[in-house]
This record gives sequence, C-alpha cells and structure tokens, in this order.
Amino acid sequence: TPTPTPSPSPSLPSTAPLSLPLSSLQHTPTRSSSFSPTAFTSSSSSSSSSSSSSSSSQPSSPVIDHDRITAPRMLGMASTLDIKGQEKVREGTPLPHGWHWGFFLPYNVLTSELGEDGHPSHDVDPKYPHRMWGGGKLSFLSPLFVGDNLKRVSTVEDRVEKVGQKSGNILIVKERSEIFRDDTLCLIEERDIIYKEHTSLYSGSESGTIAKDPLQFSSRMKFDSKLLFRFSALTFNSHRIHYDYPYCLEEGYAGIVVHGPLLTLLLLQTFTLFHPRESPVCLKYRLLHPLFEDEDVVLGGHALGPNEFSLRAEKADGTVIVSATLTTVTSDTEDELEE
Repeated sequence: TPTPTPSPSPSLPSTAPLSLPLSSLQHTPTRSSSFSPTAFTSSSSSSSSSSSSSSSSQPSSPVIDHDRITAPRMLGMASTLDIKGQEKVREGTPLPHGWHWGFFLPYNVLTSELGEDGHPSHDVDPKYPHRMWGGGKLSFLSPLFVGDNLKRVSTVEDRVEKVGQKSGNILIVKERSEIFRDDTLCLIEERDIIYKEHTSLYSGSESGTIAKDPLQFSSRMKFDSKLLFRFSALTFNSHRIHYDYPYCLEEGYAGIVVHGPLLTLLLLQTFTLFHPRESPVCLKYRLLHPLFEDEDVVLGGHALGPNEFSLRAEKADGTVIVSATLTTVTSDTEDELEE
C-alpha cells in the first residue's frame, strides 16, 4: 500500500480508523448558482472491447414504488456502520450520502420466489444465472431527510450482451432510478448489473490492477461476518455470496464476498471524514475485484483538482477493489456545515 502523504485536513492524521459521529455526515449542502442537475443525468458510456457485443437499447416501462425515510431504519444503518450519535436521529435529520441503499427494498418478494443464488428468480436470465454489481453513478441533487415520503421511478435503460470475453460471455443490464420528494428530483442512480454464465464464474486466478498513485488520506478496516450479516439484513439482500461459504466456493470465490454497495458507501464515508466541508455531487465508481470476509482493506483517495477527487478501496497488496471519481461543492462557512 502506498505511504499516505499528509492529509488535507489539519485536524486528522492521513490514516485514521473509520469511525465518526453521525453529525459529521449530516451537513446539508449549499448549491452554487452554477450547479446544474442536468450536467449529471446522462448515462455512463460503455467501455470499449475487442469482443463482439449486442445491445437492446429500448428502455423498459418505468416501475414506480414508494418509501418513507424513517428513524429506525436510519438507526439500523448507523449501528451497522458503527457510527455514534443515534440519539440525535429524529424527523428532519439529513440522510447521509449513500444511505438510500437502505430504502426501497424488495419486501414484496416471497422466499419461495428466490432463485438458487438468493436473488428473485424472475430477475434472472436463464442463460446468465449468476449476478454481480459492476459499478454505477450517483448524482446527489437535493438532500433527503428523515420523514420524507419518497417516490422512485426505475427503468432498464439497456441490455448489452458481450460475447468472447476471456472469462466467458456476460450480459450487462443498465438500470436507472430517479428518487423524488414530492416533485423535487433528489437523487439519480445509474448502475451496471453483470450477469454471467456458469462457465464464466470467478476463478480466483484473475490478476487485479495494482494502485500506483499515493493516497493523500485513508482509513483501514476489516469486514467481519457480523458486519456483512447486518448489512445483508439491513438491505434485505439474500444473495448467497454474502453469507453462504459453501455456495461462494461453488461460484469460484475464495470466501464470503463483501457487498459492492457497502464498499462504495464507506468510500463516501471516508471522504467525509477528511473533507467535512465538501458535499458530494456526483460519484462514478467501478467494482474491479472481489474483497473477502476478514481481509484488510484501505479506503482513501487524493485530490485531482478543485472539487474533484479520485477515490479507491484497495487490498493490503495494493490490488484495487473499487475505483471512483467524485465531484463536490464546498460549503462556504462553518455555519452551513452545522445546519
């Protein structure tokens, strides 16, 4: 792991334990007059490949569902992430960035409707029965609060089949969700879900990318079974790779797999720990390599320029697990930070 350079935050060391009070995650951003939500609503472009691919670009009919941000579910996320200050959660408390993954959960799916891997069976293409989260983009347009009644409009934007990959054929499903409070668009999420054939399971032999740029700030942690169980329960995620060790071996993994959204959420939390005046606006991320239970991980990043940062999660040997870029807006005064 590269030796961190001094942190841009004068009150914190460049490497710190990932623990912070809830209040430090809750400042409401002030948007500059030049901020334009439309600048962050376009879909990510697909990476180029020498293999052949086919695309079905006709979006699906939108699916609309509703949820409410409640204090108990926000408390559940705070406790799962070891964040203190839960007693301050009440109506009007801001929801930290990324915590929307604890809402709009598939409570309507019966256990009998789950497939072999733990996902809803109707969600699986028979040709590509194995699913993994490939990456995505989060555009934070307006803050969310405890007590908000929300509407989510979801569509499948595209389905891209890639044939001739070294690891086998895959199907990439591009999903888009827009979350509204009343008529206000608050959050846009775009994500790539990768479906794989039986013949293209993870073999453990794939070499990952080794990080080269030094980290300016970082936190270290380890994901144990208690944390992974709680996050699966909190997000109503029954994917067996996150809790069923024998099944993980069947899919070619060396152990229990850490959730991609959990890693991404903690990257945002690490950033906030060191940059309390910066409010995330747009996060683009890719999941590059699996991380397993009880493996050490370093979460951190460095500045690319004003209000632009490179973030990553990496293993002890420098293998990059998650790579991300983040744009932010800066709070002008200390009072804005405390509101």
